[in-house]
Amino acid sequence: MHSRGGLSFLELLILIVIVGILSVIVVPRLTEASGNAREATLQSELENLRAKLYIYQKQHDGRWPTAENFVSQMTLRTDRAGRVMPVGADPKDYPCGPYVQTIPANPCADVRVADRVEINLDAPGGGQAGWHYNPRTGYFASDADL
Repeated sequence: MHSRGGLSFLELLILIVIVGILSVIVVPRLTEASGNAREATLQSELENLRAKLYIYQKQHDGRWPTAENFVSQMTLRTDRAGRVMPVGADPKDYPCGPYVQTIPANPCADVRVADRVEINLDAPGGGQAGWHYNPRTGYFASDADL
C-alpha cells in the first residue's frame, strides 16, 4: 500500500469547519471574560476610592474634598482644614493624607478621559471624564455613559 503525505481536500474542509465551530464558541466567551474583568476592576477601584473619601471626611471634621482641589487633596498631605501642604512646609503641620497616589484610570472608560474627574453637583455627565465626584455629598462614581 502506498502512503500519501498531506491532507485531502475533504479532510482539510472538515478541519476548517471544526476550527470555525470552536472559534464561534470560544471567542464570545473570551470577550465576555475581559468585560467581566473590567467591571470587577471598576467595582474594586470604586470601593477603594469611596473608602478613601470617607477617611478624608472623618479626618477633616465632616468636610469632603473641594471641587477646586479634589485631586491635590486626595493625593497630597493636608491639614485638618483641607489646605494642601506647600513645598518646604513641615509635614507635622499637615497630618492628613495622602489618600491615594494618583486617581486611577477607569477601566471601562475611553482611555483619553479615564483618569479625569468630572466635578459638579449633578449626576454623571455623559462620558466627558472617567469619574464623577459631587463635592457636596462626597458621591464618587463611574461616569454613567462610559
